[in-house]
Amino acid sequence: MNHGIADPAQIRPIEVSFISPNEWNVQTLTSNLNGALSGAYAAVGTERGFFAISSGKFNRLILFDRDPAVTTYNRINRALIAASKDRTNYLRLRQVSSYEEIKAASKRCTNPEDAKF
Repeated sequence: MNHGIADPAQIRPIEVSFISPNEWNVQTLTSNLNGALSGAYAAVGTERGFFAISSGKFNRLILFDRDPAVTTYNRINRALIAASKDRTNYLRLRQVSSYEEIKAASKRCTNPEDAKF
């Protein structure tokens, strides 16, 4: 009996990492989020989960992906969010800060696990 678990021999190697979202209209997710229950939001990939949790409706975000590049991207974003004072600070860290500035900001994390990436 399979129980929905893939046979490892059937899993193809990752040939292309999709760090940039392949959804060009992620804002269309908003109408679906409006009717969602509060709680946890689970997603694969990169930006969809961060966009969903920014709606303020969810108190937990569960991100998973089989691509190590995607999970690294998500860990870095999690650390940047945890190290940020506010949204403006997060965007500055993500878009223009040097590695040294990001490492210094990571010292603000109250949970050491948040600063790992």
